[in-house]
Amino acid sequence: MSSNPPPPSDHEVIERLGEILLKCHAAHAPKDPAYVKKTLISILQDQYPNGVSGPEQDPLGCCRIGMQRIPMIREAECQALGGSWTKGPC
Repeated sequence: MSSNPPPPSDHEVIERLGEILLKCHAAHAPKDPAYVKKTLISILQDQYPNGVSGPEQDPLGCCRIGMQRIPMIREAECQALGGSWTKGPC
């Protein structure tokens, strides 16, 4: 009697999608890199309004990348995205 393995958790699916996205990006440039960045920023804005808030002590702030804003993000993470960071809410 075979049993199907349990489906992966949401965390695992998101992690795997991130890995696939990075592999695709390494293999081929996207048709519209600006669209990819804008879409990923929109996901962060819409789905994670509390950002990366957690037990870490680094202050959180607003990251501006062009006309887009990512709330509740640490300065180092914003800089890694090529954004401009300010402490406090967006």
